[in-house]
Amino acid sequence: MLKTLLFFLVLNGNNPDSNCNSNYTNQILNETGQTMVFGDSLVKLVNSSNVPAIDTASMGYKLLNAAEEYLGVPYAWGGRSKKEIDCMGLIFLAYSKITGKSWKNLSVYPSKLVKSGKLGKPVKGLDGVVADSIVNSINKMEVGDIIYLLTPSRVIEDDSLVAIDSTGYWPWHMGLYAGNGNILHANPCASENTPAQVIREPLSQLLERTGTLAIFVTRIKR
Repeated sequence: MLKTLLFFLVLNGNNPDSNCNSNYTNQILNETGQTMVFGDSLVKLVNSSNVPAIDTASMGYKLLNAAEEYLGVPYAWGGRSKKEIDCMGLIFLAYSKITGKSWKNLSVYPSKLVKSGKLGKPVKGLDGVVADSIVNSINKMEVGDIIYLLTPSRVIEDDSLVAIDSTGYWPWHMGLYAGNGNILHANPCASENTPAQVIREPLSQLLERTGTLAIFVTRIKR
């Protein structure tokens, strides 16, 4: 019961210690000596000739196309429709459309979902990337890859998704890689320029405004 409540508080975005408020993660950055460097470096990298070509026959491409139908739908915790939707609902419904499988068969707990392999397998080299190392890993992503944003798991240590430099990390949010350094997601962290709805925005912008320390990426094969 406690774990369920904590999970709700973190993903809901109303908890002052959630990643909608970067103060918590910035404090941990200071304690660990890690740095966050995104911005122009990431933009230049994704505009380089090293970006892989888009495979329009891939499951990822189909998943992204299905998810794009929800652009502009308002964010709401637990939402699973075109009236309101949350970050997991966006991916669940898109996956259900392209596979014909019920999204209800998927776990609702992010770390267990990843470990089950039901929404793809971890991508080598992207299965736990912290801070500025993300810049050097962006070109390994393919359209439709599922990106889990991670936060240090100080409370739910037994449900950590990955350990990086002896620190456990836990997924608090997820979205789809949309190519060119962008992420498509149901945004729970509203701001003046980023409404609480399904949006496409630069991954670097999302990481910086939420103070996200690390990511974990999975990919669904054909």
